[in-house]
Amino acid sequence: MKIEKVNFFVVSRNLLYSNRWLCEKFTRGQAWVDLFGLAQHTDSYFVVRGIKVEIKRGQLGYSQLTLAQRWKWSRDKVRRYLKCLESDGDIRQQNNEITTIITIVNYDIWQLDNTTNKTTNQTTEKQQKNIKQDTYNNVKNDNNEKRGAFAPPSLDEVKNYCLIRKNDIDPENFIDFYEMKGWMVGKNKMKDWRAAVRTWENRDVKPKVEEKAIIPNYAKGWAK
Repeated sequence: MKIEKVNFFVVSRNLLYSNRWLCEKFTRGQAWVDLFGLAQHTDSYFVVRGIKVEIKRGQLGYSQLTLAQRWKWSRDKVRRYLKCLESDGDIRQQNNEITTIITIVNYDIWQLDNTTNKTTNQTTEKQQKNIKQDTYNNVKNDNNEKRGAFAPPSLDEVKNYCLIRKNDIDPENFIDFYEMKGWMVGKNKMKDWRAAVRTWENRDVKPKVEEKAIIPNYAKGWAK
């Protein structure tokens, strides 16, 4: 992205954790601003399972899965969006066993020169806990996926799959139904939501019964 002459406006980072910011599906522009808000404004680190992960100024440690949940996107959409930003030279991505490190290339140009000193003292303990909790969730969710554990689909994922299958299933009804049941199928935890979609396709299919004309008894003699 070409950077023109920079003007600034100041917004509290508390906005990033408010309902006004998180209540609806993100736009691409909102996601771009969100990356800046989530990025570290000073060098720091977090520890996960005894492993120290260093985060430099202008970097953030969030997996694609966590960003998908935060932005209310599908994971594929997050992956494509980050790949587009990377192709444009706006970010760099570095994957490791713990999480994905995203570096905003021109962070210092986009931010005020004195952001580091001013915001270091303004960073709240709650925000630090949010970062650590998100990182913990990244590890937990990513490890679950690697082990083949079930992860509930997003609405977009179900919509796309139903379009591919060309069925008449209402994706919102599908998700609402299984969320109410705790994503259980009978007494067992769901293992494959796509298989559940295919089952829904078949549940309304009625066997075709050949229609036969009914001849009244008094008219049987006429049919001879």
